[in-house]
Amino acid sequence: MKYKKVLNQIKAKITTEFSTSKNRGLIFHNIDHTKKVVSRARMIGKHYKLEPEAFFVLLAAAWFHDVGYLYGASQGHEDRGAEIAGTYLSHEGFDNTLIGSVKHIIIAATINSQPEELLAQILCDADLYNLGTKAFSKQNKLVRKEHEWQFKATISKQNWRLQTIEWMESHRFLTSYGQQRLEPGKQKNLQKLKEKMPGQPGSNIKSGNKEKVQVLVKKKKWR
Repeated sequence: MKYKKVLNQIKAKITTEFSTSKNRGLIFHNIDHTKKVVSRARMIGKHYKLEPEAFFVLLAAAWFHDVGYLYGASQGHEDRGAEIAGTYLSHEGFDNTLIGSVKHIIIAATINSQPEELLAQILCDADLYNLGTKAFSKQNKLVRKEHEWQFKATISKQNWRLQTIEWMESHRFLTSYGQQRLEPGKQKNLQKLKEKMPGQPGSNIKSGNKEKVQVLVKKKKWR
């Protein structure tokens, strides 16, 4: 099959689309993030010893999963990415079954979703891999700045920490790989955030300066 060749073509296509985009405010959902998601999806996919076609479906979905950000608001970007993927793969001569699988995985791997399919679970965990790594703090700051750009609003550090804590407490890695290898790091990152909140042990924020919490963004968009 021509899987490797097509994946290289998809990589070139997505890289070009991101590099020529005028959406300069996408400082997190950019080509670097996409490449990391692809790399992590590949790593997790190898762990599960996926068959060649399933591996292709997973990596194609990973390449296209955030391209929808370039053509509209964050809401609905998965649907746009799925349609772009479907059009491209159709032009490459793939059958409707495979195309449908790629589109389904992109849409299934939306924020706060709980897909039952392994490929979608892998994509979810690859997308949120940073939650369990030392890179989390830096990446979280980028997500906050991107939100401010998207919503044209200033979000205080304390409000953002509160939202992040609430969201991380509700989040679960879906694969056994993520649960075993990433969840411990996520819990450490979560604890560090909690320690920075007013009234918590180790907090560097004085209780007397506690801000009025005003949540501007209900759902964090790491995906």
